[in-house]
Amino acid sequence: MKARYSGREEVGQEPTYGRSLSNIFRFSNLSNNMLICLYYYSHNYRLEIKMSLLSTKMEELLNKQLNQELRNAYLYLSMASYLDNLGLRGFAHYFKVQAKEELGHAMKIYGFINDLGGRVVLQDIPKPKESWGSVLEIAEDFYKAEVENTWRFYELMDRAREEGNKSVESFLKWFIDEQVEEVSSASDLLAKVRMVGEQKHALLMLDSKLAERK
Repeated sequence: MKARYSGREEVGQEPTYGRSLSNIFRFSNLSNNMLICLYYYSHNYRLEIKMSLLSTKMEELLNKQLNQELRNAYLYLSMASYLDNLGLRGFAHYFKVQAKEELGHAMKIYGFINDLGGRVVLQDIPKPKESWGSVLEIAEDFYKAEVENTWRFYELMDRAREEGNKSVESFLKWFIDEQVEEVSSASDLLAKVRMVGEQKHALLMLDSKLAERK
């Protein structure tokens, strides 16, 4: 458990009570995973209590994962743009849908952080890769991104269990189950693109099929 204090006196006026909160508030019965933000006020001070079920480290890691979901969305939109430029509208559609899913994942994490009393802190999103040597290279990058993201969720789960945070564990289980599907889809696409090889007719047939993705 951590406490943070912020107070402000008017110019030239001393506070009625001392600055120390320790003589007034006792925190011994509070959970170590609970963040208490206290703003004590007497005349010129105000009291607000904000409780969070997230440790400082867990909040930081969830914000980092939110950023990663946005990075993946940005990458998949870049893939879509490249494929649109090649005239492969079906492939482009596939990755636009994938990008929307990643944005949905980011917003799910956003909501969870707020629900548990944490704060979402947005970070920079680096410029994604913008060109590829082939459709196969795109499929390989897609698969790699989803596998790496799966391991990130595994690490988050390990941290949640280490802290004994059941709320975070329950939340992350949805993502871990979702990643099974994501990796499977990426693996399936990679396998099909490899089978197509240099056969342009087969590539166009696959492109037509991918355009049906909801």
